[in-house]
Amino acid sequence: LQSTEARYALQELRRQYPLAFASLWDRDPPRTSQRRAFQNMGDLVTIICGGNRSGKTEGCAQFVAATMHGRNHPATKAWCRNNSIDPKSIPARPGTVWSVALDSGDSREYLRPAIAKYLPPSAKWRNQFGFGQAEVRLEHGGRCLFKSVDQKRDGFQGSSVDLVHFDEEPNDQAVVNEALMRLVDRNGRILFSMTPLRGMTWLYDRWVSETPEDAVVHYIHGSDNPHLPEGALDRLLRQYGSHERAARAKGEWTTLEGRVYQDWSRQRNVCEPYEVDPDWPTFFAIDWGTRAPTAVVVAKLDPDDRLWIVDEYYEAQKTINQ
Repeated sequence: LQSTEARYALQELRRQYPLAFASLWDRDPPRTSQRRAFQNMGDLVTIICGGNRSGKTEGCAQFVAATMHGRNHPATKAWCRNNSIDPKSIPARPGTVWSVALDSGDSREYLRPAIAKYLPPSAKWRNQFGFGQAEVRLEHGGRCLFKSVDQKRDGFQGSSVDLVHFDEEPNDQAVVNEALMRLVDRNGRILFSMTPLRGMTWLYDRWVSETPEDAVVHYIHGSDNPHLPEGALDRLLRQYGSHERAARAKGEWTTLEGRVYQDWSRQRNVCEPYEVDPDWPTFFAIDWGTRAPTAVVVAKLDPDDRLWIVDEYYEAQKTINQ
């Protein structure tokens, strides 16, 4: 049994060196693993495609903190040992990191708190809770600059960094190209963590469809995350169509265009005409157009919460008044 003094000392160590006690979850194959994504990283590019609540951002936050400390720091050594990670994937000296969200609101809301969790209390912040760019520095020189894709290409010039981490898929390839150039001086890496909800984008064509030798792509399933309540994620995912559900559950790349129709079946969704109860609530769904058609569907909601389409209007070259 631990003495009171020993428990207090352990608690203080956890407070001072949170990264040293951080653990990446792991499941035996064929299930996926948060840990394996960081045990096998690309020489230049690592892409972690994760479903919702898979822990992809959390894992990257730990790797960012380790890079800031450098591989010779005691906290990084302990983290690598606990998670069976090769320390050579982390620079020897305290590193400089760019952690990039889609916009500064996302950075402020979840990316900065995720990384702050694994930094010592002595870390010095600038604009930690504000909009715009933020920065955190460690006593021994490691630093992380929090940027956003909406800064555009000009906001990603002029620095040398050890790691660039993009949280969620950037929609601006010019920003990524500029970020890649910042890695040259330090032989750095670029790390993406994303749920691919944009379909087969330029990033898929560049690194996923035919993965080059200096890149690695990992997939993490949200349902494999042992920290989630049993069945909670599955219940939420039922509201999505099959294509979007595959992206949100497993991080799979799918063509999302037309996904509304993927689950529609004439045999299941169409019946012979019948007279509906006039007292059922009536709903209209309208998609306005002039050169493109205006489309209107009329629906009635039955007592079993089934929505029946009972009439439609579809015509082009008409004004709203007409």
